[in-house]
Amino acid sequence: MVINYRFDTQAIKESFYRIEPNLTNFWRTFFDNVFIIEPDMQKLFRHVDFENLNALASRAMTIAVKNLNQPSYLKYYLRGLGEYQFKVDISEVYFPVFEQAFLEALETYHLNNWNQELENNWREFFHFAFDPLLAGQRSPYG
Repeated sequence: MVINYRFDTQAIKESFYRIEPNLTNFWRTFFDNVFIIEPDMQKLFRHVDFENLNALASRAMTIAVKNLNQPSYLKYYLRGLGEYQFKVDISEVYFPVFEQAFLEALETYHLNNWNQELENNWREFFHFAFDPLLAGQRSPYG
C-alpha cells in the first residue's frame, strides 16, 4: 500500500532521532504542558500511572515513526492502541490541547532546530497518528 503522507517522513524521522534518547522526559514535558494549558485535565489523569503511560507513549511514538513505510500496519497498530491501551476517558474537545502540548514539547527538545516547516510536519504527523487512535477509543471492542 502506497500512501501519500501530508508530511515529510524523512524530516519526521530525523527529528525523532534527535529526541529519541530523551523520550521519557519528552513525555513528562508533554503532560506538564497539557496541565499548564488545561489544568482541569489533571482530574482525568489522577489515577494514571505516569511511568507506565510515559513508557507506552514512548513505545507508541517509536513504533509509529519507525513504521512510516508500513502504513497499513501502522493504522492497525494505532487503532489497536486506542482500543486496548489508551483507555482514559478523554473527550475529543481536548484534542487541541494535546496537539498544542505535543508541539510545544517538540519545540522544547529541538531548541534552535525548530522551525515552521518542522512544526507543520509534526502537526500533520500528529493528526495522522491520533485519528486512528481516537477511532480505536470509540470502538465498542476496546
